[in-house]
Amino acid sequence: GKNFKTFNIQDGLSSNYIVSILEDGKGNIWFGTKNAGLCKYDGKTVSIYTKETGIGSNAISELYEDNTGRLWIATTAGVTVYNGETFKNFKKEDGLATDFVNFIIEDNEMNIWCGTRSGISIFNGKTFEKLEFEGVDLNVLEISSAIKSRSGELWFGTNQGIMKYDKKGIMSFIGAGRDVLKNQRIQSLIEDRSGNLWVGSYGSGLYKYSGDQVSNIR
Repeated sequence: GKNFKTFNIQDGLSSNYIVSILEDGKGNIWFGTKNAGLCKYDGKTVSIYTKETGIGSNAISELYEDNTGRLWIATTAGVTVYNGETFKNFKKEDGLATDFVNFIIEDNEMNIWCGTRSGISIFNGKTFEKLEFEGVDLNVLEISSAIKSRSGELWFGTNQGIMKYDKKGIMSFIGAGRDVLKNQRIQSLIEDRSGNLWVGSYGSGLYKYSGDQVSNIR
């Protein structure tokens, strides 16, 4: 359309500080706030969910809907999953690498991956498992973003460049071998229609990764 409508506290939101937005499979719009919980807009009214009503923390980092329609909520105090009726919370003692979770993504096998401030954990259907890979010390990496490519590979943006998890189960640290990406703090990732990976950095501009070629766009 051509018109914008502003939603804020006066319209029922719990906060004007929105950090994540998601439209679920039923058409509901979910808003994650910085410190005032979760809001759902069904087209008519706004519902608010907070720590008091079941989510792990009022500080939301990211929202993700999985293949079965469950809502995954990344927070600064773990991960909450909402099945439409109840909330279930997971923390470090449940296998998360750390409680501060930045990003959630689902692979082609419907495994849920959580990127945290100190590594990556994967959900096995009941609990989380902290991942380890030969040659990559995930404990020192903050995972800030992730995407699934059209070919099924997972790409992760970190505080030291980008990593790729291929279909053979191998995690490779792209940033370590390329000076232009090495030790770059990555903020966002997206794949274009041609299969190029666009990498948004913190303070060093935009990068385009095409196979073995990396170009910096400022």
